[in-house]
Amino acid sequence: MRKAVVWAMLAGFTSLVAIAVAAWFMRPDPLPPLSKADRAGLVETTVGGERWLAHPTLGFKFKHPGGTFAESSEMLASMCAAQPDKALHFYAFRNADQSAAIMITMATEAVRSREHMARQLVELKRAMPGFNVVTESVLWDASFREARFHATTEGDLHHHMRLVAMTPKGHAPVLLGIMTTTFEPDELAAVLASFTPP
Repeated sequence: MRKAVVWAMLAGFTSLVAIAVAAWFMRPDPLPPLSKADRAGLVETTVGGERWLAHPTLGFKFKHPGGTFAESSEMLASMCAAQPDKALHFYAFRNADQSAAIMITMATEAVRSREHMARQLVELKRAMPGFNVVTESVLWDASFREARFHATTEGDLHHHMRLVAMTPKGHAPVLLGIMTTTFEPDELAAVLASFTPP
């Protein structure tokens, strides 16, 4: 019974996030869209005995969340349904007992300054009513160009997101969001912290 309740909450949240993020990303932009190669699956690698997931063309990577996590076709279907023109691309994973999830959203978009990133964060929060923000920050230097926030929603779900502006070599600028949703506040903190842009 608990599993069904947990999944219903995660599925509903996934749809909400997909709609909000799709609306937030969908602004006029002259940049070329993500290519077919950019939409390929993540590649699992092992580094120093640890499992990682890496993107084959954009070069970002993060630690694999663990053996109980697998890609979720149900979550992907919810996310894709929110943006029928397919301008965004998603990856989604959930654990075996359906109590935690990881969602990745990406699209070509140029974020040119710290102030621009701060506005992106404000717009994203505005698109997500019902989120209670716990912490938020914008980091803008040579190594990290990103916004982060931690929020809670009804049902004691914790949502941590990193919005990362990056320009992979030979590629148009990309804005990427990686979000974890869990019942324990820091359950996937190591995965989120391990995210490494190209």
